[in-house]
Amino acid sequence: LQNPKYLYGDTGTYLVYLHVETAYGCKDSTFKVIKIEDDFELWVPNAFSPNADGVNEVFKPIMTGVELATYRFWVFDRWGNQIFYTADPEEGWDGILKGDVVLEDVYVWKIVLRDTKGFKKQLHGQVSVVR
Repeated sequence: LQNPKYLYGDTGTYLVYLHVETAYGCKDSTFKVIKIEDDFELWVPNAFSPNADGVNEVFKPIMTGVELATYRFWVFDRWGNQIFYTADPEEGWDGILKGDVVLEDVYVWKIVLRDTKGFKKQLHGQVSVVR
């Protein structure tokens, strides 16, 4: 085939081997190691309900294609006071501030990270606490 293509089903490191032959019988081959990485994706909910019913108790983004060591996540109240911070991608905000459940309100979040391609991302948005 001229310009062969192949779709990889998963991320990983693969050894690619190419063998070619002309109509006149000339042959050649080569190989190369390629790395298939996740595309950067980030999904952040716009509401959660820390009310001890077992559903949507923690506010936490879901992401792929992130250098986890670069991840930083903040939550602020409407006056800009920091009420939550973590550098742990597995940790989310449980709606608690200084031992008390926060008021039902809108809060601002900010995330800073690098994707697996090395690009720095700074994202922000709002989340509602509902009961």
